[in-house]
Amino acid sequence: RDLRPSPAQELLLRAALMPDERALDAWRRVRSQIDVAALDGATQALLPVLRKNLLALGVEDELLSLFKGVHRYSWARNQMLLAPMIPIVEALERSGMPTLLLKGAAFVADKRLDAGMRPMNDIDVLVPTTRAREAIDVLLEMGLVPVGEVPAWYVADYAPRFVPSHGFRDELDRQLDLHWHVLHASCQPEADEDFWAAAAPIELLGVRTRALCP
Repeated sequence: RDLRPSPAQELLLRAALMPDERALDAWRRVRSQIDVAALDGATQALLPVLRKNLLALGVEDELLSLFKGVHRYSWARNQMLLAPMIPIVEALERSGMPTLLLKGAAFVADKRLDAGMRPMNDIDVLVPTTRAREAIDVLLEMGLVPVGEVPAWYVADYAPRFVPSHGFRDELDRQLDLHWHVLHASCQPEADEDFWAAAAPIELLGVRTRALCP
């Protein structure tokens, strides 16, 4: 599958990420092509970042008010996900289990940002490869169950042989993706040692954990 952005998506990325007139030029070129009702999910996820950058560059456009609504929706949805899931990260840490946030949760922990800047469907938490079974026990104690109706023993005994993570959910289907490896292509026993060695301390909702070194 071709994962390269389309010409319009590339212009939107430039408008969202460039810090100068290159963003303004990209926005002028792509503005007439935007059909809000037809935006795909990946493009919708970019809108809060796009709005922030265009406002910083002095752009006035009625679409930015609409994009503000997308930002507020993402913020509220993420708060409803983080509120029940971050205490589970705290429970892992309290049990003596080192944790490291990946993807969106690590991103929104940056104090320069807020939870509306990065839509999330789950939170991704890495634990040491050799301690995955202990981590699964903590998740079960906290009321989570494996996604896909598979038994916990299957996730503990067999899943690590061929995947780097498995999802767990609560009774409201809010999800935590438990990782014992960072990368799909690197699942050998010592694959993540460098990630752990260089991990940076972070704090999210009052819980101290870690993130990948930038």
